[in-house]
Amino acid sequence: MTSSLAPRLPRELFATGVQVVTIAPLGPGVVAHRYATETRQVQDDVYRARPSGRTEIYPVAACAEADADQGYPCSLQWAAVHGAIACTEPKCFPEAVSA
Repeated sequence: MTSSLAPRLPRELFATGVQVVTIAPLGPGVVAHRYATETRQVQDDVYRARPSGRTEIYPVAACAEADADQGYPCSLQWAAVHGAIACTEPKCFPEAVSA
């Protein structure tokens, strides 16, 4: 069973309503990352080579590199109910420990 070895999401943050981001849809074993945003240029027409000048904000993992895949935002509690585990990278949840 991997759940006994997986890093748990910090329970002290449950009452705060913290948002997390998962890269894959929620399910058992999916890694939950601390929520961050990234602003990107939007291209209105796929046939134009230059951006339109508009920007949009995308949810991404705090530990992600630039131009990372867009994540799926949800609350920390919702992620925990669906069996997500904590990312232990320094920018996410380094305090998460294996139970």
